[in-house]
Amino acid sequence: MNLDDHAPVIPLQKRELMEQEISTCDADIIAGTHTLTDLLGRELKEKLNDTSLIISSLPLDVSSEIFCLASESQDPLDFETPIPFLVGGVCKAWRLIAHSTPRLWSIISLHFKFSETKSETCSEMLQEWLNRSGNHPLHIYLDTPETPTPSWKPWPSVENFQLLLKASSRWQTLHSRTFPGLSSAIHEKYFPLLSSLRLDGDRDLDVWRFNNPPGLRNLYIRGPKHKDLNINWALLHHLTAAFNVEDAILALKYSHALRDCILEVNTSSGTIPIPNGRPSSLPCLNNLKIYTKANFLAPLLDAITAPALDCLTLSIPATSEEWIAHLSGFFERSACPLSELNISSVNDAESMTDVLHQLPSIATLAMFYAPQATLPNSFIKKLNPNIPLESGSKGIFLPNLTTFDYWGQISINLRSMSDMLNARSNPPNAAAQSEISTENPLFQRLDSIDISYKNMEWARTKHPNSMRDFHRDIIFLSFSGIDINFRYEQQNPFLDDNPFMDDLLSYQDEQPADAFELVRLGKPKRCILVFLSM
Repeated sequence: MNLDDHAPVIPLQKRELMEQEISTCDADIIAGTHTLTDLLGRELKEKLNDTSLIISSLPLDVSSEIFCLASESQDPLDFETPIPFLVGGVCKAWRLIAHSTPRLWSIISLHFKFSETKSETCSEMLQEWLNRSGNHPLHIYLDTPETPTPSWKPWPSVENFQLLLKASSRWQTLHSRTFPGLSSAIHEKYFPLLSSLRLDGDRDLDVWRFNNPPGLRNLYIRGPKHKDLNINWALLHHLTAAFNVEDAILALKYSHALRDCILEVNTSSGTIPIPNGRPSSLPCLNNLKIYTKANFLAPLLDAITAPALDCLTLSIPATSEEWIAHLSGFFERSACPLSELNISSVNDAESMTDVLHQLPSIATLAMFYAPQATLPNSFIKKLNPNIPLESGSKGIFLPNLTTFDYWGQISINLRSMSDMLNARSNPPNAAAQSEISTENPLFQRLDSIDISYKNMEWARTKHPNSMRDFHRDIIFLSFSGIDINFRYEQQNPFLDDNPFMDDLLSYQDEQPADAFELVRLGKPKRCILVFLSM
C-alpha cells in the first residue's frame, strides 16, 4: 500500500482565500497610513490656536517681545529647558515666531555632559542656536553637572568652544567654569562687546588672554591669577574675586573705577607684602566687602583710600592679632561718609569704640565680637545722648545711628540699656531743630536694635526683679515703633553669606541651654525677649 494515499490534502481553494485576505489587509494598512498622514498634516491644533482671541489678536512683534521677556526672566544658571525650546514645542505658529526672533536665542546656556554622543548632540544644538541668534549680542553660560577635576573625562569638546568663539565679536556675557579647552582657544580672539565675565573653578595654571576687552565692567573670578588675565583693570566697576593677598593688592591698585568690590583673601604666595608709597585712591568705591584673615587685612587696608565709601563689611575669623589700628588709619585717610559698617571678630572693644568716634555718619552698625572680647557697659552709656561724652569729645556718639546689631559676650547694666533706649527713641522733633545747640545736639531716632548675647552667665547674675523690670521697659518701648530683639544666642544669627560659599566665621561653642521666646504681638512693631532657665 502507498503511504502517499493517506497524506492530508489542503484544498487549493482554501489557500487562495488566505492569500486574498492577506492582500486585503495590506491594502487596508496602506490606506490607513495615508489617512494617518492626512490627519497629521491637517494641523488641527494650530488652527484651534488661531481661534483663540488672545493668540490671534496679538501682533507678531508683541508675541515675540513676550517670549523674549520670558526668556530673559529665566535664571540661565538653572539649566532648565530653555524658553525658546519650550515656546517652539507649543505649536507651529509659535515655533515660527521663535525661530525668526534672534533676541530669543541670544542667551546660550549649556550643561556639558559626559558621553561623546551627548557632546555631538550639544555641538549640533549649539550650531543651530548660533544661527538663529543672527547678529544679536550673546550671553553665554557654560557649566558641568558636577565640579570638574583633572581626572574628569572627557572634558567638554574643544569643537564646542571653537563654535562659540566664531561669534566672539558678539559675546556680551561669559559665565563659565575654568575649562582648559576654553582658556587655550580664546588667545587669538577679540571681545569688543564683553561687559560681564565670570570664571569659576580651582584651576590656577591656565592663562586667560582676553586681549583687553574695552567694555568689560563686571568681573567675578575664582581660580585664575591676576597676572594671567589680560584685561584692563582700570575699566572695572564691579569686582568679585578670590585671590591671594598679593593679587588682591594688585587688583585694588589698578582698579581705579571700582564701584563695588568683594574680595576673599585666604592665601599668600610668600611673605605678606607691605604696601610701599602712597595708597591707591579708589574715588568711586561705594561698597567694599573683604573676607580674609587678620594678617591679610592690614596690608589690604593700608593699600587703599576710599573717599566715597558708603558700606564696609569686614569678615575675619576670631583672632588675637591687631588689625583695628589699620582700620582706624584707613578711615582717617579716607574721610568717607560711611553709613553702614558690618564687622566681625572685634577683639578690642575700647579700640573699636575709638574707631567709631571717627564715623559720625554711620546709620547701620553690626558688630560681632571675638570670643575673648566683651561689649562693655561704657559703650551703651556712650550711645545715650543724655550722658555727656568724656572731656575733649564733642557732640553725640554715633548721632545718625538707626540700626544696631550685636552678637557676642556682654557686660552691660540693665538700667543703662533701658535709659539709652528711652533716650534714643525720643530725638528732638523738627519744630525744635532751630533751637538745637551744642548742649542739646540733634540725633536720629533708633529704629531697630538686635542684641544676641552668648554668655549665659551674664543673665544668671541678674536679679529676677531687675530682669522683669528690664523686659517690661523694652515691651513698652516697642509700642513707640522700635524693633527690639534682646536674646540669648549661642550661634551668630547675623552671618553674612560669603559669595564663595566659604564660612570664615567659625566658632566652636557649646550647645545653647533651654530657653524660650516671648513674642509680644499687636501694637508693638516687634519685641522678642528670651528668658533663660535660672
